[in-house]
Amino acid sequence: DRDVTGVQTCALPISFGMCAAVLLRYSGLEQRTTVAVESKDTSWQGDPAIEQAADSMEQGKLDDALSALRSAIAAKPDSLDAYTLLQQVYWRKNDLPAYQSSMIKLCQLQIKAQEPESAWQSYQEYSNSGGDAMPANTLLELCRIVENRQEFSNAVDEYKKLAAKYPS
Repeated sequence: DRDVTGVQTCALPISFGMCAAVLLRYSGLEQRTTVAVESKDTSWQGDPAIEQAADSMEQGKLDDALSALRSAIAAKPDSLDAYTLLQQVYWRKNDLPAYQSSMIKLCQLQIKAQEPESAWQSYQEYSNSGGDAMPANTLLELCRIVENRQEFSNAVDEYKKLAAKYPS
């Protein structure tokens, strides 16, 4: 008796599922849904301002790229793509203070986007450029990245820098 009840309980949802599948198949709903999904344009469309900036950079028109990126950032202040290009424009223009400022924001956005390896790489580039004004909360997160990578000697060094820069 128990086995029969268990089988019946299990068989009922399976039977219902099979009936639903058959109905979907022969009603034409499945085919219409499949055609609708497959006909949609699923290609990635980037931000036009960022695409314009990238094109301008390729042509060496850094001021045009900068203008397009400023527009993109005004529309989307936390655009990771825009800040990735922005720091490149400033680097090519040899504008070190603007480069370092954009690298700070890029690190913050990469941390927010949970891209620790990118954030650490950006921080290293920032530091190599002579940057030393990373905000305390961002620097703390960068220290944690190194610690989580189990690079303990580097983590200790970074925590020492943090403590020296922000003693209180």
